[in-house]
Amino acid sequence: ALCALGNFIYIIGGFGNKQVMLGECEKYDVQTKQTQKIASLNHPCASLSVCTFYQNYIFKFGGMEMQHNLSPFIEKYTIKDNRWVVLDPKLAGVQPEHFFALLSNSCSLQINKNDILVFGGYLEDNSGSNQSFLFTFDHNNSDEDDNVMIRNVNDKLLPYGEGFWNNQALVYERQVYALQNI
Repeated sequence: ALCALGNFIYIIGGFGNKQVMLGECEKYDVQTKQTQKIASLNHPCASLSVCTFYQNYIFKFGGMEMQHNLSPFIEKYTIKDNRWVVLDPKLAGVQPEHFFALLSNSCSLQINKNDILVFGGYLEDNSGSNQSFLFTFDHNNSDEDDNVMIRNVNDKLLPYGEGFWNNQALVYERQVYALQNI
């Protein structure tokens, strides 16, 4: 996965030789044209979704692990500490009839001061999903790693269940624009 933050492009996880899932990460400085390794993911995976959060963090959602199983992990990268941490979010108000999983090839973006919208993706059988949820992170809380929540699961479903090979979305005039694989 790729994301841009400041003068850097971050390259996170992916496929290696013989379809091995990678945990390695690096950043590319667009001014100096130099690449530098950064901390590795705790759980190697590919087809993950990443989202920058303010200028301080990168969040990783789901993806695909070895044997093409869905990754059940959300990780947070802290820029200043060069460290990935696995998060254990609380599930808030998830209705029993609502299926929820972290998927591969989802799209994600920060939509306000505390929330990241995560939507779409592929299930383990490679079928598309119209799932959406909000990931809430209060970056002002001193005990921030325990202050994460998943809420509003499937309150707003995508019109077409599908993944995003380009998982970077844009917001323009309060509208989200993303390119699906349809």
